[in-house]
Amino acid sequence: MPSRFKPNRMDLFALLAIAVTTFFFWRAALDAAGLYVSWKPMSATEIVLGCLGWVIATFAPITLAVVFWRWSKRLQKAWLLHLMVMPLAFAIFTIGSDLILFAAGSRDFDDTLGGPILQAVALLLLAVIGYYSAVVYTALKRWSAAANRG
Repeated sequence: MPSRFKPNRMDLFALLAIAVTTFFFWRAALDAAGLYVSWKPMSATEIVLGCLGWVIATFAPITLAVVFWRWSKRLQKAWLLHLMVMPLAFAIFTIGSDLILFAAGSRDFDDTLGGPILQAVALLLLAVIGYYSAVVYTALKRWSAAANRG
């Protein structure tokens, strides 16, 4: 019988972070998208690339943190996995934001005051801070349990 999916605290943290940042930054992303489309005619390919870049930059880093947290629970020594989270999350964020800029034909997000990537930056920071806070909390909990036994 297959096991059922049980969300852990990192899953719940990610869902809450996505919900809160979406509430605060959705309007800025829509305004920026409207500005890019009105600024120059965009082909369907450019629109798809821009949307794909936005999804990657916004949701991939926090998804990476959740996936790596689950994988780390299966490994005896997960320190290498923990070390890879920040550089991979930043690389994914950069790839997504570069896709948005390529599709928009812009060099930076100054003309939109960062609208397309405000939520992405917030989720990147929350993903990295949340992930490493969980790592430190788990390590301190294990060390405390070991000290109490010994």
